[in-house]
Amino acid sequence: MLIVVPILGAVAYLTLWERKLIGWMHVRLGPNRVGPLGLLQPIADSLKLLTKELIVPTQASKGLYLLAPVMTIMPALAAWAVIPFGPDVVLANINAGLLF
Repeated sequence: MLIVVPILGAVAYLTLWERKLIGWMHVRLGPNRVGPLGLLQPIADSLKLLTKELIVPTQASKGLYLLAPVMTIMPALAAWAVIPFGPDVVLANINAGLLF
């Protein structure tokens, strides 16, 4: 959590910076409605994403439809678990010489 939360915050504000840069290139203001200078826009976008209605296609298996995004992100997150972030900071010490 100490690694993931700051990265998510940085990504949110880098997205805001990107949107403001694109607005500047198009000679318009960009996101500026939420908070001073639009600084609360990433929080508003996050809340909007979390409160959206979940629509499952009628022919789809609901469980598999909801589980598929989790199953696709897990290998990417598992690869980060073995990367040493410092001398003694490793999320998982997997002794698998063939893989890592």
